[in-house]
Amino acid sequence: MTFWETEMQRQKELLKPGTYRQQVTMLNKLKAYRKTWYFYEITEDALQDLTGYFKNKLKNKEQKSQIKLIFICYETPLCFY
Repeated sequence: MTFWETEMQRQKELLKPGTYRQQVTMLNKLKAYRKTWYFYEITEDALQDLTGYFKNKLKNKEQKSQIKLIFICYETPLCFY
């Protein structure tokens, strides 16, 4: 989470306002689900658990593509550059 928070601050002026808001919202949802993530915990099972949490607990529409993007960014930090 620290990595993502740092990147959001770094990119705040670079991103379009809507993109920034969307990413901050997703970050906050992920933090509400679980405050700490380790790289080895980023798995397809974790993706499925998050999808269920968003759908059932938060009553959100399917956000699988956004969740996959989160996981890709953690596996490939260059996606932020």
